[in-house]
Amino acid sequence: MDTISTTIITTKRVFVVTVLLALLLTALAPSGMAASLPTTGSGIPTLGIVQQWSITAPDPGTLDEFGYAVAIDGNTAVVGARNADPDVGGGPIEDAGAAFVYTYNGKTWILDAELTAKHPAPGDTFGVSVAISGNTIIVGATGVDLEDQDEEDGEVKDVGAAYVFTRISGEWEQQVRLTASDRAEDDSFGSSVAIYKNTAVIAAETKTFNTGSVYVFFRSGVKDWKQQAKLEVFPPSFNFGSSVAIYGDLLAVGSTQFNPLKTSGDGEVFLYRRSGKLWLPEAQLEAENGRPGDAFGNSVAMYGRTIVVGAQHADPDLGSGRVTSAGAAYVFTDTGDKWKEEAVLTAYDGLPFDQLGRSVDIYGNTIVVGAAGASQAGNTGAGAVYVYTKKNGSWSLATRAVTDPTSENDNFGQAVGVYRDWFVVGASGRDPNAKVRAGQAFLNLLGSVQLPSTGFAPGQITLLPPQPAHLAYQNYGEMWLEIPALGEKMTIMGVPKGDTGWDVRWLSNEAGYLEGTSFPTWPGNTGLAGHAVLPDGNPGPFAKLQTMRWGDQVIIHAWGQRYIYEVRENSLVLPTMLNVLKHEDLDWVTLITCDGYNGFNGKYSWRRIVRAVLITVQAE
Repeated sequence: MDTISTTIITTKRVFVVTVLLALLLTALAPSGMAASLPTTGSGIPTLGIVQQWSITAPDPGTLDEFGYAVAIDGNTAVVGARNADPDVGGGPIEDAGAAFVYTYNGKTWILDAELTAKHPAPGDTFGVSVAISGNTIIVGATGVDLEDQDEEDGEVKDVGAAYVFTRISGEWEQQVRLTASDRAEDDSFGSSVAIYKNTAVIAAETKTFNTGSVYVFFRSGVKDWKQQAKLEVFPPSFNFGSSVAIYGDLLAVGSTQFNPLKTSGDGEVFLYRRSGKLWLPEAQLEAENGRPGDAFGNSVAMYGRTIVVGAQHADPDLGSGRVTSAGAAYVFTDTGDKWKEEAVLTAYDGLPFDQLGRSVDIYGNTIVVGAAGASQAGNTGAGAVYVYTKKNGSWSLATRAVTDPTSENDNFGQAVGVYRDWFVVGASGRDPNAKVRAGQAFLNLLGSVQLPSTGFAPGQITLLPPQPAHLAYQNYGEMWLEIPALGEKMTIMGVPKGDTGWDVRWLSNEAGYLEGTSFPTWPGNTGLAGHAVLPDGNPGPFAKLQTMRWGDQVIIHAWGQRYIYEVRENSLVLPTMLNVLKHEDLDWVTLITCDGYNGFNGKYSWRRIVRAVLITVQAE
């Protein structure tokens, strides 16, 4: 199926659901008090991120690790599945690998192409790394075996290769296979890749006893790629090429173990600048507070004159002593005469082995950092992603996101990519369709999403336009909502989410499940919206939501059972306060309606929020 959409498959309680990236920025406010998002220095609420689409491979397979690598540029995203078993005509090829290309058509992300090598072989791991620039994609394949240059019929194992694909007349075609001029066994050429316009950078991290090398290729004409440089460092580092990034004529190379005088190095990032056809050393970046074993340089990204470097094993002091491998990301800027460490990004809630900095990317004033080892709801390795923005010269946390629900070893944040308001996250450990570590990826929009508007003008008739097909609600049949204190019973309809939120205008006396929040009766936080005033001007089913008190019941009837929730909070919040839909470890329901009608502008100033937690499940 090419089009990615929210899907609900019901077999008792088996569902595949596009889920909301939960906002975990603030603790729950005391009962009766309105919770609020963190604010910038100007007092403006920092809006969160809402997951738009979850994507899987068309035919996910066990241990494929779809999402192990991701990249995005313009309206095109690439997702690598290094252990996929593609079938190119002769049956599945074990662990040959694949990469999947998705494009955004203005309404949805569509599978555009499945990329494989022209002649795949078992264990190639095609898709272990990916990069994109315009109409060109590079895919690394560290397990490729190549012919021995010194023997007529010999073959060298795990040399590695990188494949270049270009989009011609809307179709993606393999343009060339890049290999090192001095290839040797176990080089792992393609361990990381980067591209900027006509320049490609390929790392061979394990070349020459794990010291590593980096190769630069330049394209002249349509598809004539030639090796322009081979970069190494002396004294030899270890894992030179752990990560690579390029922007214009500036190249950054991570070396996680660089420090020849110690058993375990702090790590460094080496900068090179192109002068004509030569790449000349410019600077070496290192963490001011770095320590051996930090793995500084395990990830790197660059935009303009700013570089962000991940150090997934750093032990930051988060206020009560160092936290082992909580991880950090470092931001460097070019001041004109030198590179300066501008900021150290850490997680306010960092825990041991979260590994913040496993992946990083930057676009403009937005930095996205993956913490693939973070625990959620007791699930180790579930992962999390932190988004930082720069305002008034300072970097600060904008939001934190996880999948909802989470599972152990999801590795959400294994890979990240950002372009303008979109970013993509790889979760290579997730188990879609019950396929262990088949992997998933998530495409998300950074935007001004608001809580739904759920009321019309009191005492007036409002004529509604025809409902667009892509906003059509889904009827969940036997699932319905009961609120005994209000004397209300209503069916539950699924409301899809658009770019700015959920459009619930076409609800009548139903409750609208806000698709993307936790599915009703699942652990997490289920958003249910209902009208305060109907289009005909009469009171809606949520008109008296403000009268609900602590201990009142909210009941969801589903599959022959009654899920009984008790109210714990009734509050007024601004329409921008998305954190009322934040992830919860237990099973919560959040009821939402409008409050405070303003006759001058014809809008409601507030949202009435009633939050209830599951206390018991009974048979009907």
